[in-house]
Order: sequence, then C-alpha cells, then structure tokens
Amino acid sequence: RELNKRLFAQLAEFPELQRLVPPGMPSALLPYYEASRRFEQFDDASKLAAFARNTVWKANLDGRTVVLKMYSVDSAEIKTCFHEAALLLKCRHPSVVDLEAVFASGSHFYLQMPFYPNGTLRDVCGSTPPSERALIELLLPLSQALAHLDANGIVHSDIKPDNILIDANMRPRLADFDVSVSTVQRRTVAFAKTTMAFGGTGGGTSGYMAPEVLFGGAAELSSKSDVFSLGKTIEDMALAAGLLKLGWMAATGTSGMAEGDHPLWAVLKGMLSERPGDRPTAAETAAQTQEALVRIG
Repeated sequence: RELNKRLFAQLAEFPELQRLVPPGMPSALLPYYEASRRFEQFDDASKLAAFARNTVWKANLDGRTVVLKMYSVDSAEIKTCFHEAALLLKCRHPSVVDLEAVFASGSHFYLQMPFYPNGTLRDVCGSTPPSERALIELLLPLSQALAHLDANGIVHSDIKPDNILIDANMRPRLADFDVSVSTVQRRTVAFAKTTMAFGGTGGGTSGYMAPEVLFGGAAELSSKSDVFSLGKTIEDMALAAGLLKLGWMAATGTSGMAEGDHPLWAVLKGMLSERPGDRPTAAETAAQTQEALVRIG
C-alpha cells in the first residue's frame, strides 16, 4: 500500500497508470484500489443474509475470511460505492468497520472488508441476553465512534442493531455508511433531490429515526439524530432482554425504576429526548456512559 501511495502521488506523470484508474475515484481511495483483483480469486464465496441495501458476500482470500460488498457498475452505484469507501477511510476508528480494498470485477465494484465473526448486535444480544453493564460496555465505544464522526462532520444516518457488527474481541463496529452524509452535503439542493428516493428521510430505518428526521426529512439529519438512533438501538436490546418494559421512560423515578439504581436509564433518557436541543452531543453521551460504567461497578 505504501508503494501504491507513492505511485498514485505521481499519477499525472504516468498516463499508462491513469488508464487503470476508474473515472471519478476519489484520490484517497487510490492506494486501496486493487486493479488486478477479481472476484474469481476468492474461494468459498457465499451470500450473507445481511440487511444492507447491496448484496454482501463472505469469501476467503489467501487463507483469510473477508466480506465483499457488491455494487453494480452504473454511475449512481459507483458513486455510492466510492462515497461509502471514502467515508470509511475518513472515519477510521476502532469502532468503525475497516476498509481493506476496492476493486472491479466483471460488471460490479466491490468493497473488501474484514469478516466480523460474531455477526450483528442483534445476533449477539439475541443469542445471549445482555446485562445492563454489558449494554453500557457496548454503548461506550459506539458513542465514542459517534463523537469521532461528529468531529469529522459526518452523520451516519442509519444506526440500528443490524448496522453494528461485533468483532472477534466483542468490540462493536459501526457499518453500512452508504447513506451517510457530511454536514455540508446535507444542506445542498443535490442532496435534497437524492433523498427523495428514500421518502425524503435520507435512507434511515423506521423505528430508529429521530423524530425531527421522521417528520422534517433529511435536512434535519445531524449528529444528534445519530445519538437518538443509537439510543433507540440500545433501548431495543434492553427491551428484548427484559431489562426494560414498554413505557419505561414514564415509569423512571417510581419504585423499582429509580435511575440511581440503573445508571444506563438516565443516559438513555437523555439520548431519546424528543427535541434535539435537549439531547446530549455524542461526546457528552460518551462521557455520561463512562460515568455510568463507573457507577454500575
């Protein structure tokens, strides 16, 4: 990859190399572009039952298991492919999925990423119902990742249990950045037109969207709408595990639901505030979650 970086830094001096580079590919992706890689070089390829908008394959390459996210070779799909790959590089963080390579094969483009063996957050919490402490331990790195995205001006836009993968060390990783946007991009006319394909909401998932996005559309997307979606995700897992019951927010403060006895509940209440102005920022959420982890012991 270091050799690729040096070569692509001098791309203008090598016309024969320029012909190998797909038109429109962002310069940040060039070191990750594997011009000679083909889908047929992978062994044991099988489709994953993923909830992504694109087909996702699990396959082996040189003794390693990887994931391949597939995009059709047309102008819109390629633009989305390059967009997601560039955001993954910009948002590199221990709790964001890694990008290993980009390549074209036949009539498709592929993003190559590591295979995370424990599946999604929904898979993990479904097989082993989490404790309150376990949910706090999951929320902390995820909120830190959101703070990192916020610092880089990126809104994920579709946080939900199926878009959080769990790696071999049980660390959660945000995935599926194909509808993510920059805070500058979401204010443009072009973005407003694009989001109409998603009902005007920017491609998020019903049940996890912040109220302002659900009712006001994609122009309301912000880091605080991501905070709400992450809060709904953790709440969903707590409800499924029987740690919470429907209507719990109205019941907090009553017997058996005191926030002092359940530090996670206080963090979630703030994250799930109806008004974005009443919600903590991603960085504040991370700090509150760290305090909750200390309090729960």
